[in-house]
Amino acid sequence: EHKPGVWVAEGGNCARLANLLVANGVKTFNALAVTPDLQGMKRLDPDGTWQRIYNRYAFISINIVDKPVEKPFKLSANDAYTITVTPEQLERLGVTYVLSTNDLNKRRFDGYRFVKIGETVSGETPYEVQRIN
Repeated sequence: EHKPGVWVAEGGNCARLANLLVANGVKTFNALAVTPDLQGMKRLDPDGTWQRIYNRYAFISINIVDKPVEKPFKLSANDAYTITVTPEQLERLGVTYVLSTNDLNKRRFDGYRFVKIGETVSGETPYEVQRIN
């Protein structure tokens, strides 16, 4: 049994999957943003540099990488954008779980690991984000 937490969906079809999680009662950071979570976004963008991208009704995709990127927010359509984040940034957002089409436990992340916590179903695998001490 796992503790409740905040999820993100990552990888292929992640914007769709995030909304499926919400429809099943799961607290999900990257669900459809009818009104943007400006407080949450400030944890990633304290100066508001990328506010023109995330301050909108939008479907939000997540891409997890090992090192911070220069442009973490990318507009992909008028109602969709992608956030590229590190595990440390996920922790800053309060995210504890990831549902991903990618094999995250085989990738290396500085100070973090993704531990598989359930079966892979239709190419989607649930992981817990863990800090390595």
